[in-house]
Amino acid sequence: MPPQKLDTSTQLDAEMRRSLLRVLWRSRLGDLREQSLIRQGKGWFHISGMGHEALAGIAIHLEADDYAFPYYRDRAFCTQRGLSDFDLALAFYAKRDSSSGGRQLTGHFSDRALNIWSHPSPVGVHLLPACGAAWGMQLDGKPNVVYASLGEASARQGDFYEAVCFAKERQLPMVFVVQDNRIAISTSTTGTNPIALGVLDRSEWIRVDGSDVEAVAAAGRIAVEHARSGQGPAFIWCDVERFSNHSSADDQRMYRAADELEAMQQRDPIKLFQRSTHRGWAPYRS
Repeated sequence: MPPQKLDTSTQLDAEMRRSLLRVLWRSRLGDLREQSLIRQGKGWFHISGMGHEALAGIAIHLEADDYAFPYYRDRAFCTQRGLSDFDLALAFYAKRDSSSGGRQLTGHFSDRALNIWSHPSPVGVHLLPACGAAWGMQLDGKPNVVYASLGEASARQGDFYEAVCFAKERQLPMVFVVQDNRIAISTSTTGTNPIALGVLDRSEWIRVDGSDVEAVAAAGRIAVEHARSGQGPAFIWCDVERFSNHSSADDQRMYRAADELEAMQQRDPIKLFQRSTHRGWAPYRS
């Protein structure tokens, strides 16, 4: 799809902004709570979506019969899609009543009623099944779309290229979203991701600042409308920050400079969105 100018001037009304802000805070506070529980020895594993919360702005454009194939940084997206804090707590504790029956890692979101497909740990493996879901919708003549997200490091893997090729060949109703936080666990990807290397056609990708919730929502609206209208797949490249360690088994202070970690806080999507939504208003206040 051709480059698009992102018009955010009339994107979100006041009610939607406040509703979305509450979702962003629920996601952030859920991550912080799980981190705290891990430190107390009351959990086994945590993988965070902190810094990636603006992706919830894409979820507001999806309909009930659309499908989502998210990856493990998509906590806010899945919360906006309809996952409750209780659902996420069941998954964190690997309870039998969780959507996976306690068989999945935390952050590997799934919900049959919400059409959220269970994410496998190797990022990118879910993209071809996402194509299968979109192809099935297309063959059935359904007006639905499939959201499929991944990190920039997995955009170097074969699954990604196979999925993009198949989606373009069949003109599938898909929205591919690469969430670029510039680091693959502990390795910088700034100069090695496929956009930086010129492997991908930049004219086909909407590139958006992931610290700007309204811009992400605008990109999502354009991409979802494109895919739903039968014009084939749409592509978003979202520049985000990873505020947390890769997972609870990691300490990013070992490989990221202190000034880099401090500077990232200026790009907090929740704080920036809250500031623009209503100065002084906070959805959670003691």
